[in-house]
Amino acid sequence: GPVPLSFYQLVRMYALDIGHNMLIGSISSSINNLTS
Repeated sequence: GPVPLSFYQLVRMYALDIGHNMLIGSISSSINNLTS
């Protein structure tokens, strides 16, 4: 049967959260490189 929409929303939220964390991590590391 069709996959529930909530499953897609959950996966999308999970992917967005991972992308957000990666973005924050890269930005903070860049700042650390600049300030060091």
